[in-house]
Amino acid sequence: MFSEKEAVRRRVLHVREGLDPETVKSKSKAATGLLMAVPEFAASRFILFYAALKGEVQTSGAVEESLARGKRVALPKVEHNELRVFEIRSYNDTRKGAFNIPEPDEKKSVEADPESLDLIIVPGIAFDEKGTRLGFGKGYYDRFLKNISRKPLFVGLAFEFQMVEEAVPMENDVPMDLVVTEKRIINCRQNRKGARK
Repeated sequence: MFSEKEAVRRRVLHVREGLDPETVKSKSKAATGLLMAVPEFAASRFILFYAALKGEVQTSGAVEESLARGKRVALPKVEHNELRVFEIRSYNDTRKGAFNIPEPDEKKSVEADPESLDLIIVPGIAFDEKGTRLGFGKGYYDRFLKNISRKPLFVGLAFEFQMVEEAVPMENDVPMDLVVTEKRIINCRQNRKGARK
């Protein structure tokens, strides 16, 4: 199990590291454009984005567009091996934090209750069409998502090359409801129902 997970991680990260900035920018714009076209996104009032690493789908433009549309927006912060959520007024309300990832500046943002979130956008290294997610192995998002009793919509955001045909090796990962890439919107809930028939 461990070696299979690591093989998928290595394969996808190798492709990601080879992306040039312009490709990341154009594919990110296409992916976030599809994300914002999802009806559940349009209906959501409070959205948790992630702040992107180099090579991930970049979210800063979607954050600013969401704020411009009057939505409430939050970003996560890792503290003591847990994710905390802070509402921001602008993507500029961030600073470099754990693992060099932009995170909310507590002087410019306000901690929010995860139970008030309508939609959570989740990063990952790889996904399959049933919504199984492979992260970096630290478990931050898995613990966070499991602890929300009022289940919002969980949306994986990824580039198409991060979609794997085989089921992603999984231990305790929480499945996504949708996965959005620069090419398509994948209804993972429907795919899981179809697999059970």
